[in-house]
Amino acid sequence: MDVARPYAEDSYSEIERALLEGRPHETCGGRSLNDDVIDTLYTLIVNAFHGPRVSDGVDRATTPASRELPYLAPPNPDPPVPVSVPTPAASR
Repeated sequence: MDVARPYAEDSYSEIERALLEGRPHETCGGRSLNDDVIDTLYTLIVNAFHGPRVSDGVDRATTPASRELPYLAPPNPDPPVPVSVPTPAASR
């Protein structure tokens, strides 16, 4: 994190990318709560940011985090039902 630089919503690993590219970083870096960091990591692994963004198919949270303290989203009113997995002892 570089608190002397401006905040950007999508600045996850911007400082590290700038270092790899030999340029000064433009943002404060860090990860915002609504940033899709998995897509950023996939893109780094697949094409080192020299191609299209690689997606995991999940583009956003069900409910985005707030931009004000305490930054929490309300609980999901319709959470998914957990899948039951039989334990080895139960299958005997």
